[in-house]
Amino acid sequence: MTRRWASIIVLAIVTLAVVGAAPGWAGGPKGKVVIWYDSGAAWNSFIADFNKDLAAKYPDVTAEWVTQDTAQLSAKLVAAFAAKQGPDIAMGSQYRLVAAEQQFKAWADLSGKLGADPELKETVAALPKVHVDSYYSGTKLWGLPQVVQAVGLFVRKSWMDEVKAKAPEDWNELEALAGKFTKKDQFGYCIFGAPGVTNSSGIQFQYSGAAAGMQNPIVDPDGKPSFNTPVGRDVAKALHRWQHEKKVTPPATPTFTHKEFYEVVQAGKCGIGRVGAWNVGPWSKTAIGEDYVVIPYPPMKKGQKGYQVSWSNAITMNATSKAEDATFAVFKALMGKQGQTNFYQKLTSAARTDLDWGNLAKSPQLQYFTKPQEYALERASLDTFLPTLDILSRHLNGMLADPKVDPVKALEAADKEAQAKVSEIRKK
Repeated sequence: MTRRWASIIVLAIVTLAVVGAAPGWAGGPKGKVVIWYDSGAAWNSFIADFNKDLAAKYPDVTAEWVTQDTAQLSAKLVAAFAAKQGPDIAMGSQYRLVAAEQQFKAWADLSGKLGADPELKETVAALPKVHVDSYYSGTKLWGLPQVVQAVGLFVRKSWMDEVKAKAPEDWNELEALAGKFTKKDQFGYCIFGAPGVTNSSGIQFQYSGAAAGMQNPIVDPDGKPSFNTPVGRDVAKALHRWQHEKKVTPPATPTFTHKEFYEVVQAGKCGIGRVGAWNVGPWSKTAIGEDYVVIPYPPMKKGQKGYQVSWSNAITMNATSKAEDATFAVFKALMGKQGQTNFYQKLTSAARTDLDWGNLAKSPQLQYFTKPQEYALERASLDTFLPTLDILSRHLNGMLADPKVDPVKALEAADKEAQAKVSEIRKK
């Protein structure tokens, strides 16, 4: 009798344990996850599909998407974390998420989860290592690249056919082709110049400098200015020559904002210019249509080793999220193979290298961006990158506006100012 009752008691305890544990196990993570992202209506179709898939997998998890003005995201994150009200997940340009980490250590450390979570381990293994490494602060992995972007040059196909030319393979050919393209109300080589940190003549210098062999066109890995080199001076001379002597860039280049640059390109008035994967879809509905090929920025001289500029948009998790399990589940879903595939289908951007590119990137213009390149990493996560870029942009813009400005002296003046600014930043 004693043995029988003992067995009954043990069975009852086991049953209670299983029943008691079942609801928590079956339900999975619970809670609302607030996501801040620095984009707008273009994301709406992806968000609707993502939320639907999320609800099917995690019925007790909801995602609240809050769009943010791109220019204000960094300041708003800093203010939010100062008030201990930061979002559970933030997505945006890498450099806009850095300040919150530097000031508040706001973002969760993913390094400890790598060994423990197979899904996260698989995701990180599928991301470009050079970009993942840029999210380490010491041993802390504070975020991941949600989107990896690179740039190329578009060259109008019909315009090349008209002048019986081929795509340029060095700067002499680029200059000559742009000259043939330049006519009344038709510009050979469109670049933007208006001062502004993220899209300016400094960015144009970065693209051209990387192609000319500068692996660190703005700052080096330690954050020190690295643009005033022999190659850098040649780049500045070329920008001056194209604007003032050859006149193959638009007269309005010094005041061209990023928005105005796009307006002229989409109006079909540019023969050559910068293009990213994100442009391909929207441009197909404009005057430029699909009348262009995408090529790498050519090296200064044939045979030289050159690089293409690449950067990433970040995804991060709040280190003190009140819904930690739900936040991690949403984070992994966004970065999972299906999430990244859906994102690419809507926005032609992704970071994972293991997606089905044969079916996803069917247009010739998009295929360029799926092929490995020799990349020069935009070091936007360094605290000196943006101040240095801003200084360089102002001096180059002055050179583009005034033909009497010596490009070598403009670079020297920018270097002197940038060195002083970096010293000031590093003393804080």
